[in-house]
Amino acid sequence: MTAMNKEVVTEAEETVSAAIQDLLNAESEEAVIGVAPAGAGKSYAIGTALLAVRKQKLRVAVATPTNEQAFALVSNVADRLTGKDRVTFLPASSVTLPDENARPNIDIREVKHVGNDAIVV
Repeated sequence: MTAMNKEVVTEAEETVSAAIQDLLNAESEEAVIGVAPAGAGKSYAIGTALLAVRKQKLRVAVATPTNEQAFALVSNVADRLTGKDRVTFLPASSVTLPDENARPNIDIREVKHVGNDAIVV
């Protein structure tokens, strides 16, 4: 990694940290929106935010525009969880989580059975 890349990575990490703090300090009707081009690390930033929110013992729900994004996000978040935390995948009625995205700590539920699940994608 070049010196310039290290600076970019540091700035990106600081931006993600600031966005997470904005999220944690948000009022109940506020949202934090991150806009970046494809490949910029939005999914990783969302996973990082999910972990920070869970440290605060808050529940989290994330929606994605495509099934493929949901598959990738749910498996990436599951891979980053530690301890007893689990992620719940809430697919559309005709959608199945592909085998390559399945993890032991992913629960697949219908909306009526989500209950108090901590992380829902």
